[in-house]
Amino acid sequence: SVVSRDRLAKLPANPRRSPKRLRSSSLARITIRFLAQFDLMLAYLRELSRRWSDWCGDADMEKAIRRHLSDNGYYGGTAKLRGVRLAAVQRPGWLQVFRFDATAKLAVPPDHEDESVDDPATGLPKSTQPPATQSEFHELFGLVREDHRHGKISVRVFRSGDQRRQLFASWSEGLLQLRGGQALKTD
Repeated sequence: SVVSRDRLAKLPANPRRSPKRLRSSSLARITIRFLAQFDLMLAYLRELSRRWSDWCGDADMEKAIRRHLSDNGYYGGTAKLRGVRLAAVQRPGWLQVFRFDATAKLAVPPDHEDESVDDPATGLPKSTQPPATQSEFHELFGLVREDHRHGKISVRVFRSGDQRRQLFASWSEGLLQLRGGQALKTD
């Protein structure tokens, strides 16, 4: 509702709303608004930091990882790659070993049967039944060996970190191990 200036002038002054109290309440509102915006900015920076940390940086290597996952029974295109780090390198940098972690959806469920067989319970072919709603995701640990001299990229993915450590020990023999590879050392 619009109130004219004349009506405002005729209204009695509120004794509880002194100018000092108005200043402190407006300061509180500004502070609250600033803190809310600050929290949003921090959340944005955290998300940006996470994305930067999970960024692969090499399109050919990322395609090779996703292709390898797709060839081995996972949905490689939707896999979430994390922590792609250079772990070992041979001077002058032609041979590189990268480590990564991934969460990938299993393309074929383990109890998958022949789809041409009719379901005895419903009498319908399996292809006409609705798909199962549960998806199985696997946490995977992988290594990439990239040889720029020959243009070869080798990708290996494991279900356990121990298997990855063993392969890393053989792939990184004689190479300079960087910080990304220190966690993969077997002592």
